[in-house]
This record gives sequence, structure tokens and C-alpha cells, in this order.
Amino acid sequence: MNQWNKPPLGSQIDFSHPLAKGLALCLLMNEGSGNKIYDLSGNGNHGVLMTNGPLWKPGRDGAALAFDGVNDQVECGISASFAANSPKTFILWINTSVTTAYNGLFWISYGYGFSMIDATNILLILSHNNYKYFLGRATCSDGQWHQLAITLTGLAQSDIASAKFYIDSKVQADGFINASAPIYAFDRYWFGRGYGAYFTGSMSQTMIYNRALSADEILDLYVNPYGFIRDPHKYWLMPQNVMIPPHILHRRAA
Repeated sequence: MNQWNKPPLGSQIDFSHPLAKGLALCLLMNEGSGNKIYDLSGNGNHGVLMTNGPLWKPGRDGAALAFDGVNDQVECGISASFAANSPKTFILWINTSVTTAYNGLFWISYGYGFSMIDATNILLILSHNNYKYFLGRATCSDGQWHQLAITLTGLAQSDIASAKFYIDSKVQADGFINASAPIYAFDRYWFGRGYGAYFTGSMSQTMIYNRALSADEILDLYVNPYGFIRDPHKYWLMPQNVMIPPHILHRRAA
């Protein structure tokens, strides 16, 4: 796994950076205590740890939140920046060992969202009859830290078919698709809870973009999740034996 330091509390986004474009929410979870997670995107979508919510613990590169799978969740409220009628990208860093039972990741409207549902499948459900299965459950349920990313090219009824799911920047195989009903409007974001279940495991970062990131951009965020933070070089601890993609190496030197 790549190595880095999480930027300290109070760090700010470099909004001229390409990976800051379209950010609707950016929670680094670097607070380490308290019941509030600050949104760096400028949209005010701060996360609130609900009563009897997740607990702070050491994570992959700093603070993280541990969820018990019973009633732990973080609510980011209802926001016009979530409801924007535009493509979407959701990014989470997670660590879980739950391999078979339902394990909810996030919730976006009316109980729909993103969940691991059995030993093989992960489900993105956007309304009762608008959903898509992806393979790869075993790959990201091994007790290690993983980057999960989902992209949607639009919010029309048929756009669920082109949704993509990535684990550690690698696109996963599609499963069954049902696009027989419209997608519900996105108006909120809760994480630690998804369709059918709460989450058991840890999370250390989550972001939402109001655009569909490219595969290269998702790779950039996997290699260096903090490249869009001002002065990110001092947080970089990449081992010398790890190959850095040339376009990212160029950005480091800039």
C-alpha cells in the first residue's frame, strides 16, 4: 500500500489543482476527536457523528473512524451541492473484514445508496428499480485499507448502466443491471450506513465530486490522496521502490 501522512487539521485545498475541480464534499477525518468532521470543499457539508456514533481510532495514515455495524453513522445533512443535476464520483477509504453479510457504505436518498451485500457482490441502488451490481467484494473485505470509487456519467434513468466501480484504482467487473425506473434525486449524504445495513469496519476519508472522474484521476487519488491540498509534498512518504506514474511525478516537480 502507498504510504503518506494525513495533512493536519486546518489544511486547505488548492482550488487551482485539477483534482479540486467539482468537489462537493471533502472530509479528510483528520480531527481525531469530537463529533464533527469539517468539509474542506467550501460547501459547508460538515459531517456530524450521530449519537452513539463511530469512535475515533488510529487509521492508515492518521485518524480514522471505527463503525460497529449496529447504529454508527455520520450525517452530512441535506445540501443543494449534493442535489446538483450532474455526473457524480464517490470516493471512500475503508478497512473491513466482513465478507458475507450486508455491509452498508453510504446513503444518499430515501434509504438508497451503496452496500456490500454478499460474498461476491457490491450494490449501487439509486431507486427501487434502478440499480447495478459490481463484483469485487472479496478484494476489499480482507482487513486492509482500500480506496473505493464509483463514477456516474449522469443522473438520467439509463445512466446506471455506465456506472463504474473501482477498487484501488482498478475498475471492477459489472454484474446485473436494472434501469426500469428513474433515479431518485440526490439530496443528502450519510456514510457508515447504506442500503440494508450499517457499516462494520473503519473509514478514513470520503469525497464527492459533481463530475465523473477519469480512470487516471482516480489513480492519482489512489497514489496520493492529498495531491490537491496546499503544499502536499511534505505529506508524501512514497517508498523508493514504488513506481510513480509519470504524470504524477511531473506534478510533484512542478
